[in-house]
Amino acid sequence: YVLTTPGVDVVGRRQGPPVGGYSLYPLDGALRLRTARTGVEPDGWMGGSASYSQYDVPAGAKGTVRIDLSRQAWCGKDVRSTISIKVGPVGISATDQPEIRNVTREARGVIHSCQTRTFVLPTPPVPWRVEVAVDPTFSPGKLDPNLSDFRELGAQVGFGYELRRQQG
Repeated sequence: YVLTTPGVDVVGRRQGPPVGGYSLYPLDGALRLRTARTGVEPDGWMGGSASYSQYDVPAGAKGTVRIDLSRQAWCGKDVRSTISIKVGPVGISATDQPEIRNVTREARGVIHSCQTRTFVLPTPPVPWRVEVAVDPTFSPGKLDPNLSDFRELGAQVGFGYELRRQQG
């Protein structure tokens, strides 16, 4: 068996529903990651950066990644932030961490309080990674003395992968 943490999904059939975000998978061979998400808090907020890696990609498959960024949960004092998104084949860094080997697509935008932004970018036909940066971040507790959340927040983030349908 393998126990996965929130944000990590392995190839296989999960044993029952997740408990506290943790999932249990029986192993019947090699352990293979399906997806991995980093930099996202349990309530969906990211700080200045977050990433999503898709390892389970059918050979030659063309697809898109959808990145939803939201500040709907923050309608307080506005902090204008720049969004930077990069997509490319996943590689391994000199410190044995996943990274984008070479950027194949990029997008930029701006997000404000009470706003939601969605970006859809094509993905490579191999295992890939998307990296999202939001700058500057904001701290609700510093902007509103009535609040106790002093985390540095960028936006609430969600990732989705969709294979394109083959013509013919």
